[in-house]
Amino acid sequence: MNTQDHHQNAKAHRACRWILAWGLLTVSATALAEPSVSVTNPESVVIRFVPVDNTPGGPALDGFVTTDIRFDLGPGDEYSGSQLLIHLDEGGFYRDPLGSPAGLRPRPEDLALSDSLAFDTYVTTAVGGGAFNLGGSVFATFPANGAQFLNQSWYPAAAEVWGVTDFTDARLTLSDQSTGRFEYLLFAGPGGVSYRQGVIVDGQLVPEPSAILCAGTFFLLFMHTFRRLGHGIAGQRATMPAHVDDDKARSPAFIAGVILLGLGVGSPTFAEPSVPVTNPESVVIRFVPVDNTPGGPALDGFVTTDIRFDLGPGDEYVWSQLLIRLDEGGFNRDDLGNTSGRRPRPEDLTLSDSLAFDTYIAQAGLGGGAADLGASVLAVFPADGGQLLSQAWSPGTAEVWGVTDFTDARLTLSVDSTGTFEYLHFAGPGFSYRRGVIVNGRFIPEPSACVFVGGVTLCGRFRFAPLI
Repeated sequence: MNTQDHHQNAKAHRACRWILAWGLLTVSATALAEPSVSVTNPESVVIRFVPVDNTPGGPALDGFVTTDIRFDLGPGDEYSGSQLLIHLDEGGFYRDPLGSPAGLRPRPEDLALSDSLAFDTYVTTAVGGGAFNLGGSVFATFPANGAQFLNQSWYPAAAEVWGVTDFTDARLTLSDQSTGRFEYLLFAGPGGVSYRQGVIVDGQLVPEPSAILCAGTFFLLFMHTFRRLGHGIAGQRATMPAHVDDDKARSPAFIAGVILLGLGVGSPTFAEPSVPVTNPESVVIRFVPVDNTPGGPALDGFVTTDIRFDLGPGDEYVWSQLLIRLDEGGFNRDDLGNTSGRRPRPEDLTLSDSLAFDTYIAQAGLGGGAADLGASVLAVFPADGGQLLSQAWSPGTAEVWGVTDFTDARLTLSVDSTGTFEYLHFAGPGFSYRRGVIVNGRFIPEPSACVFVGGVTLCGRFRFAPLI
């Protein structure tokens, strides 16, 4: 079994994780302690959790997700130091064999020794003790490869850091099976203390308020052990008979889900596709974070994601449909981008740094709307700031067989974007279907998703199926 197949299998069968916040639920909950310093969250300090494309790191980074913690300071703000506390329940950190055991940033001259070293887990300034203001020990713990705990403080040492923008404070590379929670303190400006906390889902850092927020009380409940439930339907054409997949829920996590539904917990509503979904194993679909910082200031406050797929050697790509509904935030559409959503021409990319990160479809044959996903037959491709995308497309006259890491669409959303998405893909032996939620502009596919309770967002991994 190759590495890619291993990770896909692991994701299909690994444990269910409910990450639950609700002030009325206290069963087996672990409270996040408040920082021991006065938090002011000055408006002049902007903190971002930025997805980084780690594919240049080569095969060593397969199955890992990289995130930078970055910040901007006001002109009169001085950076004094940071603290970070991460607890993982599943998965682990990536530590490069050539990386500093203490977690120091690689030296520029060392980066030529290894493609993967640039994506080591590290902090960018001199390391100190532990994150004691976050309830951690005064003694630092920087993780080894595969470890699940980070407790670190750091500071700029002799250097003075004033009024910086897009300053990378730490780089974190986690396995794409990682779940857990994090807390981050940033000391900047006169008396300024900024604090962020949130959850980790599939290796991605999801800060509150999208992750967990309930009247100042934070609870996390992790429930384990059930196989991912299949929602596939047998058959390869709409005319063929259908039956429900035999993989059913038989677990405490499923029963807990039923109880939560009885208590009024809602989940995003999706119509089933109008075609028989089989999710062939030879087709691998990924939602890949893309570093859009080369796009310049126009991309500040936006997150870019590619929809990519791999096909088996005998699989032909036929068409795709995508339906995205945003409740908050909006799409980024570049001033020079094609209004119909076509991919920019290579000769046009020299006109603007930001054009490469426009929202677009990577194929030539744009069609109507995502009708098989319950949308209108008429396409809707969003303008800048728009909140609805309903599009079908195909490779046109080109034939696409057996490709790997093939980009089907690029989507750039504002970091405050929330909503739902559905993606239908027809290739080779059948139809593949993915759906999920959008949190802080990031795509979180099932079985990772979120539910909403009275304005509170609860992130977890689930799918419900009949009990019989």
